[in-house]
Formats: sequence, C-alpha cells, structure tokens
Amino acid sequence: SIIENLVAEPKGPPNADVEALQTCLGRLRDKDRLLFLSHHQHGKSLRECGKVFERPPESLKVSLFRIRAALRRCITSQLALEQVQS
Repeated sequence: SIIENLVAEPKGPPNADVEALQTCLGRLRDKDRLLFLSHHQHGKSLRECGKVFERPPESLKVSLFRIRAALRRCITSQLALEQVQS
C-alpha cells in the first residue's frame, strides 16, 4: 500500500508523498504513531507490539486499521491541498 511504501526510508530528496506522510504522522497521538512505526517501519509483529503496549494483538490489529485509515484520509487531503496551492 502507499503507506507501507512511504514508510520505507526515502531513496532521495523528500517528495510530496513523503512530506504528506510526515505531516500526517505528526498529527497522530504519540501512542498511535509509535504503534504504527513499530509495526510498519521497524517490522515488529503484532505479538511483539502487544507485549510492548500491553494489549492483545487483535486489539492492536483494529487500532492499526484505524490508524492507516486516518493516515490515508490525511495524506489524500494534504496532497489535494498542495495541488491547489501550486
């Protein structure tokens, strides 16, 4: 998905997609951002995240679904806003 592709380390100068992701990650609650990055950027399993966050893996799965949906909405809005401004 676009989010997983964007979470990977950028290979060159930041582009609009990466900047939008960074902006949107900054808008998440700290614990949601940490969960998202732990799972998607650092590759921790839901079980590993569950131990760290002291939550069942299934509840983290639901949280990650909601976090990804919020990021998709935010990124779409950020990119649309940038397109209007340019």
